[in-house]
Amino acid sequence: MKAAGYLPNNGLRDQRAALLWIQQYIAGFGGDATNITLMGESAGAASTAFHFFSEKPLFKRAMMMSGTLLLMPSASEDAAEGIYQKAVAALKLDDVSVEERVKKLVEMDGQKMFISLLLAGASGIPIVDSDILPRPVDFKSVLDDSLKLPGRDWCESAIFGDCQFDGSINMLRLGNRKAGIAEACHDSISKSLPSQTASKLLSAYGLTPDLDDDEAFEKVLQLTGDLNFYVGTSISAQNLAPKMPVYMYRFNEPNTWPGQWLGRTTHIHDLVFLLQNHNDKLSPEQRELAEEFGDDIIAFANGNQPWTPWSGDRRTAKVLKAGQTEVVEDVPERVGRRGTLAEVAQDIGWDELANAINKFMTG
Repeated sequence: MKAAGYLPNNGLRDQRAALLWIQQYIAGFGGDATNITLMGESAGAASTAFHFFSEKPLFKRAMMMSGTLLLMPSASEDAAEGIYQKAVAALKLDDVSVEERVKKLVEMDGQKMFISLLLAGASGIPIVDSDILPRPVDFKSVLDDSLKLPGRDWCESAIFGDCQFDGSINMLRLGNRKAGIAEACHDSISKSLPSQTASKLLSAYGLTPDLDDDEAFEKVLQLTGDLNFYVGTSISAQNLAPKMPVYMYRFNEPNTWPGQWLGRTTHIHDLVFLLQNHNDKLSPEQRELAEEFGDDIIAFANGNQPWTPWSGDRRTAKVLKAGQTEVVEDVPERVGRRGTLAEVAQDIGWDELANAINKFMTG
């Protein structure tokens, strides 16, 4: 692929090009090139975080909604080659020449490609290179700041946030493994972690091998979501807070749209409220919440303080729920989250815990 001109991390390269274009030309549209706020949700939030590796300033403020550097673990070029071979097999391109393979990939329907790769566990992740992502990312490197992110010096402030049931998005990766998922998760975690640690983790989430598929599936999504989203926001805030004002929100308003997760605060539900495209479908209290959230982010984009900052000695978060919005101490019992993973990580370390959960996730 490199020989054909396709470098690693092209998605991030495209985003960087767009940000540089804005800096160069936004004045012609009446904008201020020195006052850019970059916002992303989920993979977009992770992308926003990866741009902190840029030596050149790309934006003034960043908002990362349900996504951080830790959402998509980086891979070495050797590991990326393994993913590539897995992808080639999933797309049935392993028996054609390299030239023909590139041609078919370029012409292939993007949505069909995405679904095939997702089901095969070969979805794209950031690759460690000498440019866009110069160093590997893991929990330890974020916590001890060995990443030395240049963006910590040129970005002025940041927002992190998550939804109470962000793990709902992982049904896209795990939906085809729902049958027997309780036993599969129990066996995988038990093999990956010391027995006492595995028992502590599985018991905390009520994951026993004999659970029925529906109940087990929801518990697995909660476990994986807690790692991918809630934990990631807290650890990432620790990394940035010494250098800039960081603001945290916890979105807890239940999803009122009919569907599998009715009544749960699902992934990207916060975006519905922030963008306010569906205010006519919301109750008066919910509209008030949406407008307050929108006002907060407009204030942030204008360089003002939206709510009390999250800092090392005073970690606070704004809990967003209709009729119950308040700024509280950012601890599990106050923001409606679970502290189980932090307790387990004290015993074995975040990276060992994450590796065990991700090993199950990737099958």
